[in-house]
Formats: sequence, C-alpha cells, structure tokens
Amino acid sequence: MGQLKRLSSGKQYMLSSQSLVGRARTCNLHLGELWVSSQHAALCWRGEGWELRDLHSKNGTYVNQRRLQAGESVWVFKDNQIAFGDVADAFSLVADAPPRASAVRDDGACVTADEAGLLVLPGPGLSQVLLWEKAAGRWVQETEDGDVGEVFDGEAITLGDARWCLVLPTVLEKTGLPSPEATAPLSDIGLRFTVSPDERFIGVDVLHGERCVRLDERAHHRLLLTLARKRLADRRQGQPSPAEEGWIAIDALREQLYGCANNLNVDIHRARRQLKEADIVDARRFIERRRGALVRLGVDRLEIIE
Repeated sequence: MGQLKRLSSGKQYMLSSQSLVGRARTCNLHLGELWVSSQHAALCWRGEGWELRDLHSKNGTYVNQRRLQAGESVWVFKDNQIAFGDVADAFSLVADAPPRASAVRDDGACVTADEAGLLVLPGPGLSQVLLWEKAAGRWVQETEDGDVGEVFDGEAITLGDARWCLVLPTVLEKTGLPSPEATAPLSDIGLRFTVSPDERFIGVDVLHGERCVRLDERAHHRLLLTLARKRLADRRQGQPSPAEEGWIAIDALREQLYGCANNLNVDIHRARRQLKEADIVDARRFIERRRGALVRLGVDRLEIIE
C-alpha cells in the first residue's frame, strides 16, 4: 500500500485510495503548517499507480523539487520526494503498492489486511472483529456475536479501550451483466466430508443436484467437520427441531480446535469466502451465529465418510 514518510520527523502516513492533503480537518493527511492550503493536493490510486494532483494551492505542490502547475496531475513513484507548500519540508513516497485495508490505533499501531483482504482487529479480551469487502468498495465489520454493520473509509471505531481509524480502499463499481454461471442457494446444497483415519486429510464436496464440486483443501475444513459432527450428533439424539441442531458455544469450539489461539473468526470468514467462490448464494449463512455466543453449520444435508 502507499505510504509517505516525512523526512523531518520520520513520521509515516498511510495512503487511502483517495487521500486529500491539507490543513482542513476533513483531510485524510492533515498538515497544520501555515504554508499548507486547506485543501492542498490529492493522492489517488488509479489502478496502475499513484497520481498526485495539485488543487490550485497557494504555495504549490512539488515533486523532486519541481513545482507543479496549478491543477496539474502527475504520476508519482517509490522514493519520489513530495512537498506541500515548502520544498524544504519534503515527504518521501516510501511505498507505492496498491491500497490495502488497514486500521491505525490512536497510539500509532497499525493492522493491515491479509492477502485475502481480511482485516482482523483485536476486541475486548480475546475477542476479534473482522472487516472485509462485501462488494466493490463496500466494507462491513462482524463481531463474534454475529452483529454485522457497514463501515466506511476514514471512520473511527472503538473496540474496548482502543480507538481505530479505518483506511479502506474504495472503487467505483462497474456496471455489468449478471454472471451466466449457475448459482445455488444455500438451502439447496449438501456437504460430503471424506476423512482419513488420522484426520490429516479432510475432503469437502459441495453437492447441488447432479453437480459435485470438490473444494480445495484448506485448514478451516477441520472447523467445518467439527460443526458437521455436532449437527449430526444432535440429530441422532432426537433434537426435536432442525432449527436447534448443531449449536455450539464459541468458547468451547475455540478451546477444542485452537487452544489459546484465537483463529476462529478468521476461519469462519475463510470458509464463507470459499463457498462464495463456489457460486453459492447467501454464503454468509454458511456458518450461522446466534446471540449468546453460539455458532453452527448452516447446511443441514450432511454426510461424513470416515
């Protein structure tokens, strides 16, 4: 992701996909010096690189000591030096990678999304909050209680005693036609698990009518197998309602699968993402949550071959 470093202080600033530089409090990169205009310049990701545009600033915008024309736009690259109003107070573009979701705590600590685009923030105690891109440029957060809400670039959220400022990539959605590939609602699919005796191999097949799709092997398949076993065990014990089958306490599940590690939320997200990539509608309900810190597998047609 893009990052500026102020040479005079060493302080670093992460760039959002559209970063406004200036003295105004509404600017992403807020600079309080008097030689900086209220809205001085903009740094934007254009899909292929970073574009710097002077916003008709009073004292000018500089790239490698060259003053841009009023309103001029130029491409900037790693190690270019940029100044806003005072050429002696320069910033270096120390990273020019594409923007990636991140969050900055008030004390300067930073968390960045993984390669799959999942941003995991620590909540109170051992809890976690997940943030991911639901659609192009639209981001949501989900707590362990299953609460889901939309969040926005530049928004500040408070988790326990910590306050985080979100840096979320935003893009313009392209208008397109629906995919011609068939998709399946979650209610119409089944899951078949093939498990080796030592459980080192856990194969997962998604069944829809005559169609069978083998999912690529992933570590989170152990979570799915555990939830499937719980749902089938409740069924064998005569659970009176399918709506009550398979629920398990998050703390018990975390202790059973992860010990002290807190990877449950991450595995839930990755499982949902994998099912979505298999063209399953409503993949978010693949693993359901219930208030009271309970989760279960959202598929009721299950088969385990051991």
